[in-house]
Amino acid sequence: MRTLMMLVAGMVGLSSAATAKLEKYALKGEALGACECDLCPTVCPKDMCFNHCQSLIAWQVTEGRYGDTDLRGLPFAVATARADGTLRHPLGSWKHVIYVSEKATDAQKQAIKAILQDRFGKVFEAAVIKSAPITIMTDRETRSLKIGELAALKLVGRTGANGKVTCVENAPFSIADTISLANLTEHQYRDGNVHWNFTGSHGLYGAFEYANATAP
Repeated sequence: MRTLMMLVAGMVGLSSAATAKLEKYALKGEALGACECDLCPTVCPKDMCFNHCQSLIAWQVTEGRYGDTDLRGLPFAVATARADGTLRHPLGSWKHVIYVSEKATDAQKQAIKAILQDRFGKVFEAAVIKSAPITIMTDRETRSLKIGELAALKLVGRTGANGKVTCVENAPFSIADTISLANLTEHQYRDGNVHWNFTGSHGLYGAFEYANATAP
């Protein structure tokens, strides 16, 4: 889960990444994600388990706008091929790919990149945007993600002693205010010469709501 930490860690020192052309935005939906970390630093603040990070994170927008651009129903995802840094020093060598639904317009693609940069910092300035069919499925406490033939992610909520899924509220750094912890039954990615398989690790999911300070 290192990449999840590092994406949100960008907010610590990089929240000023928004440009003068940033539009008002507000969107909500559900996010899910996973990486190779033993313990997610977004839940328990600590440095990464390894020297670099690889992960998949995806968002399904149920309602949202960026300026005059409608984002309702739009799925998008981020694959982080490499991220170096720690909670205290989040900058380093970063390589992100932003995947947006193949049905998205150019305006929607640029809106997603602008929002990611505003939320998580300058690490997204050089991110490549690619179009791909993206499917995010929800079935009770199971979440799954497919990015064409490139990536597959499946999470099953991790239950506690009372039989309910374990949740964490107000985690130090996170993609959602309340996250559900999950076991990974599938986590594969291959795009060009970048590939991994972290099946058997853990992930998280939860409802998100993002808006910039100037949103109505």
